[in-house]
This record gives sequence, C-alpha cells and structure tokens, in this order.
Amino acid sequence: LREWTTQFPRGGGGFEASARWFPLCQRHPSVTYLSRTPADETGGNGYEVSPTRKDLAHVVSRLLFGIDVDTLSDVAAMWNDHAHATRYPKLEVEERVDVFRSIAGDEHRLRFIARARLVDEPGVLHLELQEHPPTASAVSTPC
Repeated sequence: LREWTTQFPRGGGGFEASARWFPLCQRHPSVTYLSRTPADETGGNGYEVSPTRKDLAHVVSRLLFGIDVDTLSDVAAMWNDHAHATRYPKLEVEERVDVFRSIAGDEHRLRFIARARLVDEPGVLHLELQEHPPTASAVSTPC
C-alpha cells in the first residue's frame, strides 16, 4: 500500500494504478469475494469484495495495519491511536444499519451506511452496502 500511495499520491494513474491496486485487495483469507479470476496455479484470485460491513473493515484494516478488525469504527480507533503519535489527522467514522422495504416486493432488507472523514480535512466519504442483492456505492464529497 505504501508503494502504491507513493506512486499515485492523488489517485489517477489510469490502467497502471488499477493494475497495481486490485492485487492489494485480493487474497485476504478472512474476506468473502463475489467472484474469482480464472484458475491458475494459485487457484485464481478473489475480486469484488462482498458488500458486508465486516468484509469492508477487513480489507481496509488489512491494507492499513496488516490485521483484521470487524468494523470501520475499529479501523478508526486503530488509525487514531497511530495518528496520536504522528502528524496524521484524526479519523471520524459514523456507522448505522437501516431497514428498508424492497422496491420489488414486500420484504424488508438491511443497508449498512457509513460516513468517514479526516478531521480538519476537506471531504467526506459516504458508503452504502447491501448484501441482498449485493450492491455497494461510495461517494466522496467536499465538506
């Protein structure tokens, strides 16, 4: 992750950045993936992380700290412990689960919603995850 962020500090980078990013998010044993690449000598790589609160937290915590934690609030706590000893800004995370009614039927479904922002930095990341059917959306907005 450090090499990737050094080479592409503001994102961008097109195909090269994508080609280097996706392997960072693959092969995490504690993460459920919706799809796999074609099998090769390693059995193929998982991609399309399952849109669950736990899988999202596992990928982020693996990328940042090399360990699994189960919620984005746990990720923020670890980040803030590290930020306290460095010059990094504090991370604020709000998490909630909403119940909503499906458009296609009468059943009720759950949607996980999270907002994350670095204190004193512009922008907010808004995430919505839904397991059935599996969907995820992320929007980054200025404050």
